[in-house]
Amino acid sequence: MTTTTTSAIGSLVLLLVVVVAVGGVCAEGGGGGEAEAEAWRAEQERDRVARVPGQDFDVGFAQYAGATILRSESILLTTAFNLPGPGCSSIAYGVAEEVGPFHVNADGQGVHLNPYSWNQVANILFLDSPVGVGYSYSNVSDDILNNGDARTANDSLMFLTKWIERFPQYKGREFYVTGESYAGHYVPQLAQAIKRHHEVTGDKSINLKGYMVGNALFDDFHDHLGIFQFMWTNGLISDQTYRLLNVFCDYESFVHTSSQCNKILDIASDEAGNIDSYSIFTPTCHASFASSRNKVMKRLHSVGKMGERYDPCTEKHSTVYFNLAEVQKALHVSPIINKSKWETCSDVVNTNWKDCERSVLHIYHELIQYGLRIWVFSGDTDAVLPVTSTRYSIDALKLPTVTPWNAWYDDDGEVGGWTQGYKGLNFVTVRGAGHEVPLHRPKQALILIKSFLAGSPMPSAQDFYSDIDVVNTNWKDCERSVLHIYHELIQYGLRIWVFSGDTDAVLPVTSTRYSIDALKLPTVTPWNAWYDDDGEVGGWTQGYKGLNFVTVRGAGHEVPLHRPKQALILIKSFLAGSPMPSAQDFYSDIVSIPIYTPLKYLNSGGEW
Repeated sequence: MTTTTTSAIGSLVLLLVVVVAVGGVCAEGGGGGEAEAEAWRAEQERDRVARVPGQDFDVGFAQYAGATILRSESILLTTAFNLPGPGCSSIAYGVAEEVGPFHVNADGQGVHLNPYSWNQVANILFLDSPVGVGYSYSNVSDDILNNGDARTANDSLMFLTKWIERFPQYKGREFYVTGESYAGHYVPQLAQAIKRHHEVTGDKSINLKGYMVGNALFDDFHDHLGIFQFMWTNGLISDQTYRLLNVFCDYESFVHTSSQCNKILDIASDEAGNIDSYSIFTPTCHASFASSRNKVMKRLHSVGKMGERYDPCTEKHSTVYFNLAEVQKALHVSPIINKSKWETCSDVVNTNWKDCERSVLHIYHELIQYGLRIWVFSGDTDAVLPVTSTRYSIDALKLPTVTPWNAWYDDDGEVGGWTQGYKGLNFVTVRGAGHEVPLHRPKQALILIKSFLAGSPMPSAQDFYSDIDVVNTNWKDCERSVLHIYHELIQYGLRIWVFSGDTDAVLPVTSTRYSIDALKLPTVTPWNAWYDDDGEVGGWTQGYKGLNFVTVRGAGHEVPLHRPKQALILIKSFLAGSPMPSAQDFYSDIVSIPIYTPLKYLNSGGEW
């Protein structure tokens, strides 16, 4: 998604599909005589969308949708830079469920206002890219089969130069690029293309000032390292699978993973159960369970929820809405397109992606030299491109620290996340947000974009808290370890269970797993997900000889306080001496993957 800081209440892209978001107030500038100005105003008026279908309310901003021809036979529509992966639509995600002015209703037939839309602070331009995504299309079938990083950057630059000709009042305005997920490639590559275009042509009508990416793909090695660590530390996968992922998927391409790596990813998906890998503590969309259950890790190479109105089925609603004939007509969609086939993501584009740089860290070093404002943010409950991956990648840049790690606060005085400033780059985490930060934490995301555009630090605690409580330190004796007591009690045949809320930072699930591992107990029941009465993953469990371990998903230090329903299931199972509930009571189509098969193959020296 591209944004400019031209109008405090700038208009926005017509929310739903092919949309150019532009400031509705500005009618001046652009150069040329009155006849020329009249011509471009007429063109803009043809792109205007007065009202989108299902919009039963008035708004105070303008909306535009249209197409820009890049080649004689190839067309890209103006939609958004906010992509969950090569092949996914910015309109489907950036507009319809994240930062756009409207979000799609649950019935897929209308829209409602987004109170946290980013067009409150900037004019926004959304772009579906590359060709073949959303309503962007080509008359040459091979075009869709030959997309890649380099071509996407060049096409996007070409689009921007043509768009600025159509909307010349934006020439020279401050211009920023933002995006998420695979836009971790798109955004810096486009910024690089713009700066090099400036140097070669001298044309600075696109006045690039900076860019911001979230939960972004940076560097294959560090990204994979962080993903596997995140999944293990949050209790999603077993110790064995964690080790195998590091062996077989180390430094793998995200777009073209090996068959060996894919087998381990399948095992990881099976162990994690039916959770939303993009937001591991929020509900899943049960309507799509059969097709999505194994996407926890398999969607890594497809890269590319919470708040008052959170709905896990937002993607499903968008699919209904953007396939409505009246919506496509309102958005000026070309009749050439098969109108019944709009999809949030294109598998054809994704599976035929030609070039994917293993790392864009070198581009960051180049762009930092230009003095651009560069921000990186990360929702900390995303398992697809988690905060751990981003931290490893930023660390690999070897940038000096300017502002040390500290908490930032939202308007209610709650910790919104954490931030650290480096020379040439600012890093911000958003607490409790998943892969799509504006979807899961819209209020905090609006604070983020305001701070980014203003070039100011994230809000600090000084306005909210003036004192800090300290812990009582008068305890006299505390054994360094009680593991020897566990060994003694196991010999008595006692029923011993250990549970852990997986969002606790005081005595986290990672500490418990390390301690249990130190007991060296044989595994009786392998790592697997357990389910609550609503069919949601309640956590994960593993049985050892003499001890059972259970995690509770989304619970903190006081499990019964944070997850009372799941805690009651836990105590019932403990007292009955029965396993935690499995998925079989809720889903009958699950095919289990033999957890220990990989080690058998490895030990026998067989082929995968």
